[in-house]
Amino acid sequence: MSTRCSVSIAFAASVLAAVGCKATGAGARDAGPSGSGGSAGAGQQSGTGGGNGGGSGAGATAGMGGAAGSSSSGGASPGGAGGSSGGRGGTGTSGGAGGGGMDASSDAAPVVFGRFSPAEHLRDTRWLHTATLLPNGKILIVGGVGRTDPATAEIYDPLFNPQPNWSVSDTGTLMASRSAHVAALLPDGKVLVAGGWHADFLASAELYDPASGTFAATGEMTEARENATATMLSNGKVLIVGGSNQTGRSRTAELYDPASGRFVATGSMTVERELHTATLLQNGKVLVTGGFSKTGTNATTELYDPTAGTFSPAGSMTTARENHTATLLVDGRVLIAGGGPWVTTYAAPRSAELYDPTAGTFTSTGKFVLPREGQTATLLLDGTVLMVGGVDNIPNYFDRAEVYDPTTGSFSTAGYTGNRRTQHSATLIAGGFVIVCGGNDGSAAGVAGCDIYGY
Repeated sequence: MSTRCSVSIAFAASVLAAVGCKATGAGARDAGPSGSGGSAGAGQQSGTGGGNGGGSGAGATAGMGGAAGSSSSGGASPGGAGGSSGGRGGTGTSGGAGGGGMDASSDAAPVVFGRFSPAEHLRDTRWLHTATLLPNGKILIVGGVGRTDPATAEIYDPLFNPQPNWSVSDTGTLMASRSAHVAALLPDGKVLVAGGWHADFLASAELYDPASGTFAATGEMTEARENATATMLSNGKVLIVGGSNQTGRSRTAELYDPASGRFVATGSMTVERELHTATLLQNGKVLVTGGFSKTGTNATTELYDPTAGTFSPAGSMTTARENHTATLLVDGRVLIAGGGPWVTTYAAPRSAELYDPTAGTFTSTGKFVLPREGQTATLLLDGTVLMVGGVDNIPNYFDRAEVYDPTTGSFSTAGYTGNRRTQHSATLIAGGFVIVCGGNDGSAAGVAGCDIYGY
């Protein structure tokens, strides 16, 4: 059973068209992590997360739990985005909860562009949850660890008049309590929620129907897994990769087909991985990076080819990483950032690198202002990437955010959220705003607060 921090990665782009906002620039969007990737659009992670990790992201992130989520990392389909989540674990004693919530009966503070402002808080604390942007512009928050049963879900509704106001409401109850799971938006607007942990590793999966506000069972995964990634492919299927279960870390992968409601095995990776990332590239292949394997944190990467249904080595990163983020940039490159190597100890690095799918190479880029892992990474409409939260090896839980600028190859400080957090979600919504919710601040209770970033 995993006991490390994980990332949730959330990314979105094409989804904005569905809710009345158009992204600048070209290219597909990915979510990492706590996450999954988007085809000709966005993924969300949450991770992602990695989730995140999910991302996200986005293809996640970082796979489950971040967010990379969303990271984590979840996945995105044409016209929609998915959520990401992340892995279990990652508690500590430093960092504090802090504020950030608004009373449900009051209006939220006006958004200040380029800064974080408090937004409506969740109904309860959550981390290792997923956050999925629905085609109607609302956010589906599912499961996670907190003060209540992780079978709960809620809808976060950013009402625009002309700036976001807030409405948070309960929605259907999950068929099974779960955290460290994956979530992906399907082409028909439903949300796939799969795997995770609750007293044991889970293979079960279910579908959320926004029209009825209910969850219903769907096919079971070929194996139980947490800390996996979920990536929406261009053919409408969802690729589930890696994670861990009763037998240890996994190198297997499987595909969910919304048409049949079934999971089927596909090719296996060259090594087992959890707390890795899976990013949908513009050529339709999926880049899988890093993660924790039997030999520890690794720097290896591989590409999944949906046509052949196989994985192949794609070279090595400049450094070993897990609980990191991977974000598809507008120009088709992938920003890979942060993460910590786990052997007997770990340290969250400040380093970041770029993957060039044309050259098939990894090259170093600018460094974080603060070393961190378990952050979320969100691609903004101007092509920059917002990094929020995370933790270092002290552990210090961060409320400081940073923005990566691909034109300069550098990171810069981007303000502070109302809470220190990791294993949270970050979701890009219409208007280019980013909603950051929940998370683990090192306390037993966790975080219910949400913040909005406007640039």
